Amino acid sequence: PKGCFLVALGDAPLDAVCALPASGSAMDLRLLERESELGNAEAQSALGTAFLLGKGVPQDASRAATLFESAAGQGEARAQCNLGAMYAQGIGVPLDYTEATKWYALSAEQGDADGLYNLAVVFAQGLGGIAKDLARAAELCRKAAAKGQQKAKLLLKSLEVSGAS
Repeated sequence: PKGCFLVALGDAPLDAVCALPASGSAMDLRLLERESELGNAEAQSALGTAFLLGKGVPQDASRAATLFESAAGQGEARAQCNLGAMYAQGIGVPLDYTEATKWYALSAEQGDADGLYNLAVVFAQGLGGIAKDLARAAELCRKAAAKGQQKAKLLLKSLEVSGAS
């Protein structure tokens, strides 16, 4: 996918994905900025990715987090997942597993494969005071894997070996 933002936490990588404009040109970015200012959640999410990765704009994790938060608050699943990943790592925001879990859960509720996988990792590792729940992690991995999330398939195999059902 375009504009893939990968974050590693513990032994399992956490993924959040948000598409950038195909060309990444200055014109595309101007359009994204205009649409973002008008409250378009998809534009905010894509522009957040541009700032996070420094694609066509100076890299600015704080600005990325602000844009993701605006889009996530409107229910944009990829922005929710990206914001969760930023909180899980303290990138542009304070490190906060509770916030990370909240945003992953909102993304997962919408069926976002990366949100499902990241939430599975939270349950598999017992992050941020969340009780370790391998059965719940396996359930989330199955849903993410059914949507093509490759890392979820690998984590699911590991969970099944450890006896999670």
